[in-house]
Amino acid sequence: MVLHLFKIAFALFLFVVLGLSCCHIQAQVTITVTETPGNTTDPDPSPWLELVDSPILFSTEAANVILANEVTTLRDEMNEFGLGGSSGTLTFDSANTGLGFTFSITADRTVGSSDPAAGFTYNDQEGGDIFRTGALSPGDVSDFEDDDVTFRFLGGDEIYGFGFDLLDSNVSTGETISVFDKSDNLLADFELPQGPVGFINNFFIGVTSETAIGRITFDENSGSDDIAIRDFRFAKSVTQIPELLGDVNLDGLVNFLDISPFISVLSTGGFQAEADIDLSGDVNFLDITPFIAILSGQ
Repeated sequence: MVLHLFKIAFALFLFVVLGLSCCHIQAQVTITVTETPGNTTDPDPSPWLELVDSPILFSTEAANVILANEVTTLRDEMNEFGLGGSSGTLTFDSANTGLGFTFSITADRTVGSSDPAAGFTYNDQEGGDIFRTGALSPGDVSDFEDDDVTFRFLGGDEIYGFGFDLLDSNVSTGETISVFDKSDNLLADFELPQGPVGFINNFFIGVTSETAIGRITFDENSGSDDIAIRDFRFAKSVTQIPELLGDVNLDGLVNFLDISPFISVLSTGGFQAEADIDLSGDVNFLDITPFIAILSGQ
């Protein structure tokens, strides 16, 4: 009887106090980051590769970069695109690449608002560094250092996974990866782990999503590191989708329909990964508050 009353009270709280909607979809997004100490070693994409099916590598070698609509010639070093008021975007049309989809990359001095002065530098060897050879340095034209970049997937086959090398980066507070769907709804926002101050490292950043991706942004802070991006990887499907916390009825959504099965797991002392909201390895009363937080955030 007491348990029954608890169930009713708990459900009423969720419905009445939180005013839950039945129609919100929470997409599953996984963001994988691997870090390689120093800037002379290639980052490791293998954790991301395990999550996707038939990944496609589009290397940033000269033969591919010149396929961009905005590029006509390439020199051995210091190729600047986006100089003199031209676009800070490079567009790779499927008709040129044969990939089956069109994508673009934009150097944004402020993410979400393209600044034509930002631009890219290809084979940036400023200061004698050779570590950015075969890579695109965003925001570097005229030595801008707020090296934001946006990847957009513009048409053709849908993309559910994307990854790239982030080179020569001193990750510090406030550098984020954001993922949006094709309607430009935010799917995930992830702050990169901060490394030791003064250390320049290479990273592989990979994203997988159960929802087709529309764009991905890397929002860097205004630090003095001169980053570059290299070797883009795409996936048209994913092979492993991690548990969606709160999706206790396993329908791919987190909404009021998960309340009853959550209470059932909680009251019987059973275990289900989707109900273990605090990731403690047990489903108990400590999972109630984070479960409510997930639902109230929808």
